[in-house]
Amino acid sequence: MIKKRIIVAMGMILPLTSCSQIKTDNQMEEKILNIHNTYEKHKNQNSYILNINAKGCSLEILINDVQVYTNFSKTKIRGLGGSIHINQYILEKGKQNVKINIFPATSEKREMDSVLDPNLFCKISIEQGDFANQKPKDFTYVYEYEYKPNLSLPQVPFTTITGEFAADVSYSIKGWKESVNLEDEDHDKLKEEVLAFYQSYIKIFEDKNLGKHLESLYKRERDIMMTNYMYSENDSKNVLILAKEQIERKQTFLPISNYEMRFYGNGKIVCFARIDNRFRGESVLIGHKETGGYKIYLIFLHRPKPGAPLEVIR
Repeated sequence: MIKKRIIVAMGMILPLTSCSQIKTDNQMEEKILNIHNTYEKHKNQNSYILNINAKGCSLEILINDVQVYTNFSKTKIRGLGGSIHINQYILEKGKQNVKINIFPATSEKREMDSVLDPNLFCKISIEQGDFANQKPKDFTYVYEYEYKPNLSLPQVPFTTITGEFAADVSYSIKGWKESVNLEDEDHDKLKEEVLAFYQSYIKIFEDKNLGKHLESLYKRERDIMMTNYMYSENDSKNVLILAKEQIERKQTFLPISNYEMRFYGNGKIVCFARIDNRFRGESVLIGHKETGGYKIYLIFLHRPKPGAPLEVIR
């Protein structure tokens, strides 16, 4: 008789928990669908696009000391290329910093050479343009760099290039400007906190908890939409559609291992990055998809004020 009562009681609790999650999911869905109405619209809509063209090397590129691109995957046999919108890393108008870290190429087995190939090719540029009022062919370059091979110089394991450009954006966002400098904190305790956050993030996916997923990413997605001049209802809908696709994806997360703690944003942003050959430089949040292949979730954390918990910033 006692066992029957316990089972009935548990059966009564489970639907209540489910209803609570559904309510949270619905509230966060409504909040996401309204993002485009929460910030000012601007006529000046300058966008900044990072262009990458490289061969014979591995790369990490940072804008304002935040990683925006990394590639260490079989770079000896693959060229590196593509374009990335970088407005979300530009917090306000004025001077912006660029850092390009060039590393040796990696083999088919993802093993890295010990020194740079003197004949490597690397060309990086940043374009400025207004998609609402200009054609891409009329965009202008605000930053350009091309690696110049010099066979007379001694071989080195890596090289770093720094530069800057001026951005003319009409928005200003808080981002991580007022965040706590995490490099000043106890690194062991911080590492435990970052690990706990990532583990809880994986659990959100395992539990298919859409509401928690949307809640954790809300500030980041709002910043991305604002800085990329996304002003329509469809833009907000697309954020929700992508989030649902992520949470419903059939995948198993790899164990959080083979990593180091890295600081970005002049010490105000923290993350774990893999250091093994297979996923070198990538986030530790790696989902193995049931259909094959991997999905890597890049999550950068910050502490908005002293004593506050870590939260997603990019």
